[in-house]
Amino acid sequence: MVELNRGVARRVLEALVDNALRFSPAAEPVDVTASNGPDGVEVRVRDRGPGIDAHEHERIFGPLEQLENLNVRVHQGAGMGLALARTAARAIGGDVTVEASGPSGSTFLWTIAPPV
Repeated sequence: MVELNRGVARRVLEALVDNALRFSPAAEPVDVTASNGPDGVEVRVRDRGPGIDAHEHERIFGPLEQLENLNVRVHQGAGMGLALARTAARAIGGDVTVEASGPSGSTFLWTIAPPV
C-alpha cells in the first residue's frame, strides 16, 4: 500500500498528462496506466509525440528547459511542467524519468515508493 499527499500526487499526474497532451497530435490518445512494480507503484504516461533523443532525457527535467528553440517553437509552455513533476515526485520519495522514447512517442515513468 502506498500513501501520498493528494495535492502533490495530483500535481505530478497533471504535469505528466499535460505534457503528453501537448506533444501528441490532437486525434491521438494519451495512455495512463498504473501497476505494482518491484519498488512500489508505477504510473506510466505515454504520448504520441515525435520522441526525445536519449542525450536529452535528463535535460528536459531542468527548469525552463524545452527541446524546441524559441524561434521555431510549436508547443506552448514555460518549460516548468516536467521539472515540477520530478521535484514533487522526489519530495514524496519517488521519481519521474523517461522510460522509453522513439518516433512514435515517449513514456514517462512515475515511481511511487512504498512508505518505510
